[in-house]
Amino acid sequence: MGKRTITAVVLIPAWTHEESHPTALRKLGAGFWPPLALMYLAGRLRADGHRAVIIDGGFYTHEALIREVVSCNPELVGVYSNTVLWNNSRQTAKDLRALLPQAHITFGGPLPSVIKEEHLAECRAADSLVINEGEETLADIANRLAEGETLEGVAGTVWRNGEDLVREADRPYIEDLDSLPFPARDLINHADYIPPIGLYTKRPLATMLTSRGCHHKCIYCYKWGGDVIRFRDPVPVAEEMEIAVKQFGVKEIRFWDDTFTARKDRVLQLAEEVAKRKVKVDFSIATRADCIDREVLKALKQMGCYNIMIGVESGVPKNLKTLKKGETRETIRKGVAMVHEAGIRTFLTSMFGVPGETYEDGLETIRFVKSLKGDASHFFTLSPFPGTELYENLDKHGKVVPGDYSVLGMHTLCFAPHSLTFDEIESLRRKAFLTTTIIPSFIIKRILRLRSWEEVKILLRAGSTIFLALVPQMMKSLVRGRKRNKSSEVEFGGKIS
Repeated sequence: MGKRTITAVVLIPAWTHEESHPTALRKLGAGFWPPLALMYLAGRLRADGHRAVIIDGGFYTHEALIREVVSCNPELVGVYSNTVLWNNSRQTAKDLRALLPQAHITFGGPLPSVIKEEHLAECRAADSLVINEGEETLADIANRLAEGETLEGVAGTVWRNGEDLVREADRPYIEDLDSLPFPARDLINHADYIPPIGLYTKRPLATMLTSRGCHHKCIYCYKWGGDVIRFRDPVPVAEEMEIAVKQFGVKEIRFWDDTFTARKDRVLQLAEEVAKRKVKVDFSIATRADCIDREVLKALKQMGCYNIMIGVESGVPKNLKTLKKGETRETIRKGVAMVHEAGIRTFLTSMFGVPGETYEDGLETIRFVKSLKGDASHFFTLSPFPGTELYENLDKHGKVVPGDYSVLGMHTLCFAPHSLTFDEIESLRRKAFLTTTIIPSFIIKRILRLRSWEEVKILLRAGSTIFLALVPQMMKSLVRGRKRNKSSEVEFGGKIS
């Protein structure tokens, strides 16, 4: 008799952009990416013969998602959780427990990986949680359930044994990433996903990884993949790209590597393999300004890279040191210039709320980013995510708004250093947007560099959003400012001091 198979559902709880984005950014900056983590989990479960189902809560109400899960009659349910989804994930587990009393419910994702037992203690409806990378651990859980056994000895888990929580040994990170099956792309419809404006130009779009981990020491980043970079072989990466294009009609790929160009030899090898297979697809990556050179950029351009996201973070040297970025203004400026010389677009990210940052520092960051002449830019607010150095030293660095973990997000204003107020940070974000995006030179550049009909629609969508939502707010603010201060010291969102 062969091994019994089970049905497993892996899901993201129902959520809306109202929960994760400020009002002005919901239509302009919000979007959905194909859930690569869930596809990896599903692919690994199927490799052991189990039936896997992916349910992406971004397309469901909470009630509809619960009905969909129940209709699958699963024996295992994996619920993704992060800070923004803290309440949603627990409510999902609670409601599923009432309707699926025999199912095993487990949490996974960055938040349960950090707070571990606390997540289970706060949600008695769940049976276990998976720490860090979940593919092998979730497969082990599924196999134990199929055999009617407990999770005793399953590395990388915390599980409920009656009234007790059992913490098993840590599971090492997966050294051979190529041992994992390709993500189960057939379990989603790529055409349903519309990413944030500015981060894609063609659809359908796929998400991929060629490495996991990061060895840099930035104080604001939780290293989901560990602090050692593990690389995939370029040959299966190129094969996966080819399958995405030929079997799923993908026109663009977004690579989620923290630093895609961390190893020059891999980039050059991948370019050779992509050319050998004659894979024609546009793609975008993220990397650091100090991890590129002209040879790498030429190879990227030749194999279809059209956009590189580069983390600027701050235009003030002392702030870069505080963040432990490991780069200088000169390094960043040189790297961005080389990307532009290679004919590749840049998407520059920065942040406000760095410990010790002043309002004038924030204005200098805006000036610096403008001087780089990136093709697009975005300004985040620094958030103290659990598991980061910033979170561990929160009282030393600043203050956070009252609430539970759900207040912590990349797009929400939840943290202010002792040197800035929340109002000043909001003022800086608005000023940055108005002076880097709603300006003629930026708009003209985007029109001249249109690459597809999809991008025409993106530009029209962005324009209508700005006109209907942001410009009226700006006008109202300017009117109020003139009434308060005839000397025009008041800018949109606050006073420049």
